[in-house]
Amino acid sequence: MRITDDVRWDLPKEAYAAVSARFVDLCQECGLGPDKTGFFGEAGFPGVSDVDALAIGEAEALRRARRKHEELRGKWPEYGYLFWHQPLWILPAVVADAAELHTMDNLRCANGSSDRLLPGTTGDRKILQVIWALFLLDAATRMTVTSELGSPMSLRRLLLVHKNMHHTMVSFGNGERAGERPLLGADELRETAKNLCRRGETAELTVIVEAQLLGALEVACHRMDVVCGERVDVAGGPARDSGWIVTRGMLFQRAPTTAFHPGKRRIGLAPPAFRVAKDHLYGRSECAEMSRYLAAEKRCRLAYGRAGVEYPFIAPLAVARCGWRRGIVTAVNRLMDAIWGAP
Repeated sequence: MRITDDVRWDLPKEAYAAVSARFVDLCQECGLGPDKTGFFGEAGFPGVSDVDALAIGEAEALRRARRKHEELRGKWPEYGYLFWHQPLWILPAVVADAAELHTMDNLRCANGSSDRLLPGTTGDRKILQVIWALFLLDAATRMTVTSELGSPMSLRRLLLVHKNMHHTMVSFGNGERAGERPLLGADELRETAKNLCRRGETAELTVIVEAQLLGALEVACHRMDVVCGERVDVAGGPARDSGWIVTRGMLFQRAPTTAFHPGKRRIGLAPPAFRVAKDHLYGRSECAEMSRYLAAEKRCRLAYGRAGVEYPFIAPLAVARCGWRRGIVTAVNRLMDAIWGAP
């Protein structure tokens, strides 16, 4: 793995406040007031952390805001740097479902009030964390494939993915196993990376970052298997099941335990985790928590499709969020199950 240090280590915390304020102003210019905009997460490590934002409004207002947002990303370097990904552009019709599809930890309203931007949810939402883990496992594996092809890896991207995976790992709770390697927390790894970059110790940086990212993935896989095993009944699935899921450039295989293969386009999933993945692909599940997630996702996909606004939530397993591409992926996998599936 070759790593490129693209982190702006000296970016001041004040830049986050300035960029966040400009986002609120931009939204207000498009008819999305401060009571309909907000932020979640936290900028715990300036220079690495990004800005997580959302705005709630009708389709045309969201489209205008997104256009202005993209223009500003191109004109203002700090704005583009801190908005690593798109804000969550949320239609009023899906407000009740949004919290089922995204954790949005530490969500706060831009106007400083204590009003809730989104309704709360009940339960611990462990299945949502499983969906996130599948998404991150896929994304991280693809990153290692890119690295094997000789492309340098963005240090900031690696550190952001590590924090997400570490957070997901912790959210699963206990589930340690004998011999589990000690892991650094997200801020610990970022501070270590910062010091190594300033000393020019590139080789040591690569070894540590790669080991910590893969270690967090390994532990998260184990804990995900524990959570899925407690909540998902593998019986009652499709009448025929090939034991494979084919998505865009990746194969998921039912295996004894969940495991990733760095540099290869193949991921093994333990039977309960595989069941979650296939339930998501086909849009139905006998697990109540998964059914609730799938129903919310379907309502949201339909609402965004009708409104002509891009669906803003994650698409696990690289399955297209909506439209004909998703239909093709589903049809291919149904054909595989029909031909090679064991009854």
